[in-house]
Amino acid sequence: MNKNDLRILKEAINRSPDNIALRLSYALKLFKIKEYDESERNYQHVLKLDPENIKAKQGLIELYFAKGNYSAVIVIAEELSARNLTSEKILELQVKSLLRQNSLKEAQELYNKILERNPFYFDEELDSVLNDQEEYFDESRDNESGYGDKDEFDPFDDFSGMEMPDFITNPEQMFLPKIEPGFGAMAGQEYLKQELHELYLHLDLDQDTLQRFDIQPTGSVLLYGPPGCGKTYAVSHLPYEFDIDIIPFDWNRISNNQSISKEFIIPFYFNMARLHMPATIFIDQFDQLPGIGNEEVQNTYMHQLLLEVDAMFRYKQNVVLIAATNAIWNINPTMFRFGRFNNVVFVYPPDEADRKEFIQILVEKHQIKTGSLDEWVEKTHLFSYSDIEKWFDLAIKKHLSAHFYKSESKIPDLQKAGLDEALVKCKPSTLYWFDKVISSTNESFKMTEMYQEVRDFVGKQK
Repeated sequence: MNKNDLRILKEAINRSPDNIALRLSYALKLFKIKEYDESERNYQHVLKLDPENIKAKQGLIELYFAKGNYSAVIVIAEELSARNLTSEKILELQVKSLLRQNSLKEAQELYNKILERNPFYFDEELDSVLNDQEEYFDESRDNESGYGDKDEFDPFDDFSGMEMPDFITNPEQMFLPKIEPGFGAMAGQEYLKQELHELYLHLDLDQDTLQRFDIQPTGSVLLYGPPGCGKTYAVSHLPYEFDIDIIPFDWNRISNNQSISKEFIIPFYFNMARLHMPATIFIDQFDQLPGIGNEEVQNTYMHQLLLEVDAMFRYKQNVVLIAATNAIWNINPTMFRFGRFNNVVFVYPPDEADRKEFIQILVEKHQIKTGSLDEWVEKTHLFSYSDIEKWFDLAIKKHLSAHFYKSESKIPDLQKAGLDEALVKCKPSTLYWFDKVISSTNESFKMTEMYQEVRDFVGKQK
């Protein structure tokens, strides 16, 4: 968590103490860094202003569970349940609280309700104690989720007898780790943060708002742009930022494993996501998926992917799909249709403000004494984040190399001159990517909005 973010929020609250949105945001951030008492005070303040605030009550449920106040969890959860305002996550915490108070019968009944709502739900702890998931799963094949056709949608039978490697069979190894401080580690890219925030709006909105605006729990976004500009980096911080599970889909890693039947790979990942809803599938290097550039859409993998994405939206499953690619020109334009990827986001090189913020972070990290950064900001035009890191790395290595063999008792600090010298030898790697896009001979791609968006961006740089 960025301490500066907390400071800014606290100052804003001091100026506007009755701003509910600020209080909720501050309380959540405090909870994430385990400042439970202060977080609770802010949630309670919100309830004084708005006694029926659902987000505050949901926040208190998570907080009290973390503190071990299981009675409070049950009381608040029962109140929300009576008004039909409980999410799957809140129900889960209620069941676990009941178990910790040895209320096995009540826990079993509530667990059954979760399974009735979502037959693909799975939690290792609850399954080990309340072991009747298989029974309810089988009975609910034809429920509202849309998986009534067993021949078409069986989450498990396709994989019977297969030897799966540890990184697939062990969910803890499948999920991306939760890296602090979430978006607080990202320099700039406010447009990208906003796009990703909108992707997970359904996690923060109360039930009434979701129904009123017909907000669905399913979403998809395709991120494209030059390498090193933050696509994968942003996704890596989503688990902590939104407290979600992300399943990374690594085709190269999987395809090299001889124990996996290739035709079952895509269904397997989507079925795993359904078992862990709410969940997110992240496909990096999307263009490398076999058949993704096949305009006839006859390739098995491409066909399977389209079927799974279609089912995901049709049955309004609590699954989000994120894909990222550098080679946008190699992707079948049919993937850009609404209902497959509902949003396509150009992740471009950092602008002046973002470069300045990122350079400042590196300067402080390496304790480099320098004056204004404006000259460096200007000279790093079209540099990616990776390019800037490589520039600093080159300067540091040259500095260490120059002083290592000298008889100095201590290597001196890196000076501005060392960075100036290294920068002369660095060029933006993004230029090759932009040239690749502009010179593309793929006529289908040249008809897309993505191609025009890149052309417009290049035109503004001249």
